[in-house]
Amino acid sequence: TPPDPYTAIQVVMMPRDTNPHGTIFGGVILSYIDQAGALAARRELQLRGGNPKAIFVTVAINRVEFKQPVRVGDVVSFR
Repeated sequence: TPPDPYTAIQVVMMPRDTNPHGTIFGGVILSYIDQAGALAARRELQLRGGNPKAIFVTVAINRVEFKQPVRVGDVVSFR
């Protein structure tokens, strides 16, 4: 069986991040995706014995499709 996915971060969505529709801004979610990617990349590098001073940047995100709205109080896991 494949290992459980690595949860880089979990975040409680807050009122400050809502758009005029009362849901969380997509850009806020994208920023957490970016942070989780960097954390997961750093973890993978450490597990493989890579350079601890490596710098990570997001080159591209080709597609993000939001399947359902995220609301204030939701706990979102970024894996």
